[in-house]
Amino acid sequence: MDRGLKVNNYFSIKCREKKHKEHRCLVLDDGGEIAHFVSYKNAFDSFRGHTNHIQKYYSSLINQQNYKRWTSVLSKKYAVDKEYERKLNFLIKKYELTKYDVKI
Repeated sequence: MDRGLKVNNYFSIKCREKKHKEHRCLVLDDGGEIAHFVSYKNAFDSFRGHTNHIQKYYSSLINQQNYKRWTSVLSKKYAVDKEYERKLNFLIKKYELTKYDVKI
């Protein structure tokens, strides 16, 4: 079963503390490695949790308009997949996703 559907964790957010404030942590396989993932009550909480995670741990990227800076940092600290940066950059270019970049 897909981890996102099983625990409403659509961004594979790992537990950083033994006990999360509002959510429980589950031990799951992460590509052959055992890891603790946050289990959210619903999809909305997962999306909110992802936003909070990015704001807390990647605040230096928030005002970055360069997607390659984002993919570089995320690939080193966020992703398990060693090809994460290359894959993200490929998809961004392929679908011309930078045309949706808007400074708020």
